[in-house]
Amino acid sequence: MAQAPSVADRINRVYSSGLEESVQKFLEMLGKLNRAYLTDLEEKVLSLLEAEIAN
Repeated sequence: MAQAPSVADRINRVYSSGLEESVQKFLEMLGKLNRAYLTDLEEKVLSLLEAEIAN
């Protein structure tokens, strides 16, 4: 069974210089969190960004 991608891997996939500054800052702050999990709201926002980038 494949391991789920880490938060850092997920952030790296969606982060780009073409994103709005507020989105870049959000992703940077997620990357600096001192925990290995996301809150429900953080997970929802990151999942939304992943879906938007994939389109």
